[in-house]
Amino acid sequence: MGVKKTFARVSQKFYCPKMKLDIAKYARACKTCQQVKPENSQPAGGMIKRTKAVELWEMICVDLVGPLVKSTQGYQYILTVVDYFSKFPLLSPLRTATAKSV
Repeated sequence: MGVKKTFARVSQKFYCPKMKLDIAKYARACKTCQQVKPENSQPAGGMIKRTKAVELWEMICVDLVGPLVKSTQGYQYILTVVDYFSKFPLLSPLRTATAKSV
């Protein structure tokens, strides 16, 4: 039932100091409780099957890194372009992260 529900039911009939801590400790140590505990996170998103690149620059990955600490020339961003086939990276410094500068 979990710590909250177990504490609520036990506290209806019994009381002892630090009862909630004892119940939490028991629930963490209980093997059955850990095996049947429901998953609290959302299911992972489906991965799409990506086609493999068979020649250079057929498929690329583009990312914009920043804002970083401004350089002495005023650059604050890095545009990264990576070829999926050869894994060859191209890096370009940018002063602004606008569509025009990219």
